[in-house]
Amino acid sequence: MTTELIQTVIVIGGLNLLIGVAYTITVYQALERVPALTAAIGFLLATAVVATEAHLGEQLLSVTVAEMKILVIASVLSAALGITSITAVFKPSTNTRS
Repeated sequence: MTTELIQTVIVIGGLNLLIGVAYTITVYQALERVPALTAAIGFLLATAVVATEAHLGEQLLSVTVAEMKILVIASVLSAALGITSITAVFKPSTNTRS
């Protein structure tokens, strides 16, 4: 792997970790405010993130198929790490109004 690819993987991984954290916090807030819409909000946010990253990646990067596979794996793992870590630290309020 080239140094440029390693730097790209680190940057994309770091950004996806932050996106995973922001995504989880947003979905938790939605869960606390409008539980019935949380699944739809989560789905729309996930779709928007994937579509935006695919479009930006196509515009900004010029990589081979093998390099793209590495970037995809790094993105997925770092987003999962962000989601998992913020889920472990924070829990949505489950208080229901009676």
